[in-house]
Amino acid sequence: DHAALLAQNRMLTERVFAMADELRLPVLTPRSEHRRGGSVMVLVPEKLSAAALVASLRAEGITTDHRGQTLRLSPGILTTQAGVDRLGAVLARQLKA
Repeated sequence: DHAALLAQNRMLTERVFAMADELRLPVLTPRSEHRRGGSVMVLVPEKLSAAALVASLRAEGITTDHRGQTLRLSPGILTTQAGVDRLGAVLARQLKA
């Protein structure tokens, strides 16, 4: 059901926006639902390597990717609210390291 998948992605995307705001990660993706796709791009602080961050997230079972210092977060059909919350917890830990 396309409408259900879209609603699920939008709900999770809003949760990712909230997580990024809480972690003070600059969001590069437009916040308007009508101006964005299903992914959220955030800027990783210069003190961290985005590639190393992606690798550490992968070691925790969280799949992301990056372009330069931009971390790409794409809630898919298997992503849950708990998964986004876990992403936030792992990112918070990595950002403090």
